[in-house]
Amino acid sequence: MTGIADARMSARMLARLAEGPAAVEDLLAAARDAAPDPGREGAWHALVHALVRAGKVEVVGRADSGAAVYGLPGTVVPPSVEAGPAAIPPPASPRDSRVALAVASRVRDPEERGRVVADVLAHLAALAAAGRSKAFGPVPLARDVLARVDRGRATIACPENGWERLMRFVRHEGLSILTTGAVLACLYLFVAEFRVVPTNSMRPGIAPGDRLLVYKLSRREVPDRFALVVFDDGAGTKLVKRLVGLPGEALAIDAQGDLVVDGKVVVKPPAVAAAVREPLVRSTFDVVGKADGWSADAEGWRRYARPLHADEPAYVDENGALEHSVPPRPEAHDVYVTAAVTGPARLRVTFVDRHRRATRVVETGAGGPGEPAAPTTLSISLVDGVLRVGDVETRDQFFGGAATVAVHGAVASVAIDRVKVDAWMPAHRHGMNYAPTLTGTAEGPWRAEGLLFHMPGAWQLVFELRLGGRALRLVDDVAVR
Repeated sequence: MTGIADARMSARMLARLAEGPAAVEDLLAAARDAAPDPGREGAWHALVHALVRAGKVEVVGRADSGAAVYGLPGTVVPPSVEAGPAAIPPPASPRDSRVALAVASRVRDPEERGRVVADVLAHLAALAAAGRSKAFGPVPLARDVLARVDRGRATIACPENGWERLMRFVRHEGLSILTTGAVLACLYLFVAEFRVVPTNSMRPGIAPGDRLLVYKLSRREVPDRFALVVFDDGAGTKLVKRLVGLPGEALAIDAQGDLVVDGKVVVKPPAVAAAVREPLVRSTFDVVGKADGWSADAEGWRRYARPLHADEPAYVDENGALEHSVPPRPEAHDVYVTAAVTGPARLRVTFVDRHRRATRVVETGAGGPGEPAAPTTLSISLVDGVLRVGDVETRDQFFGGAATVAVHGAVASVAIDRVKVDAWMPAHRHGMNYAPTLTGTAEGPWRAEGLLFHMPGAWQLVFELRLGGRALRLVDDVAVR
């Protein structure tokens, strides 16, 4: 025992025993006047145990309470003291019995453990008689301090000040803290680490501020396609991307927006498709058929209030402001619309030119007279000249203009997606000054024109494909000098 108060209280106990044998209650009463914290008396049994282990005190008999009677070595035992060690605990309440057994549970010698149990029971009875039952203090503290004394380890039973409390904490928990820190450091360096996503490049599946747990043990293995990977860009920056190509493969994007690997179209698993899909408009109608942004006419058609363009801004920063604020382009023509229906319904997409004149009206429906039973969804898409109505597609026409959407009948909700190509600077968090033009044909590849990189630095080319319920986002880093 190395604490200042511990030494002072032990000296008081020895002074009391110099006057003659004493039961544990008398020893603890003698130490009470020197204690800095009278509310944690359970830990004082460690002081008695330390004196016994050091040979300064020995058990000379047993008191009427069942507790041990202690004396200095060579003390003459009066006839009134019952001979023999205290091994039979006195009758006690179930609660006191549990406390005593818990305090002595880590004492290794069975005889010593029985002595401690008897002493604790007598101590609890004395405190209860004095109306001070709460003065025993925390049982785990008494158990841990006693266990350290029993194993010959350094401890402080009664800290005198804040420094001694800190020292006791370090002695009791220091090894555990060091071990835990070493394990966590090894996990961080070799197994896994947390990363905070700083930019929008992986939206919508991963947004700025999201925390990722990066698994490092697989760094020497080739990840699966569409897996999320974290890598160093060579300049010390960690990037989070989705893997679409594996070593030795030839990649392309066909006119329908599909990822082509070695000449074959790759279909993303449903979970991946759901993770990368980004909505442009999501509307759910209430029981009377109303939703924000929609208006109804006399014929019962509900129309979305404004035309939709392929480059509608969708990204927002941490304050909710749009990051991509490029004005809509009248020549934008890419749109994919899905309507969830519960009965007879119709979906209509009207393509308009820059003067808001209709260039083509595409309509589909089900559940009406002469039509098949209503499915769960209706869909219309037009992406670079490829018109799809449900599962039927037309590849021989090219339509331009923006799109307006209208629904009729038992439509529960509408989802609108888009195709987009853009470039922006992650470090500066802004895009280009001018919007690019996205063109293509059914037979040929897509072509993006007007990508103006107006300043040097690290840019990212962003390709977003939304088609037929499937979605793909490709990001490529470009350095402009």
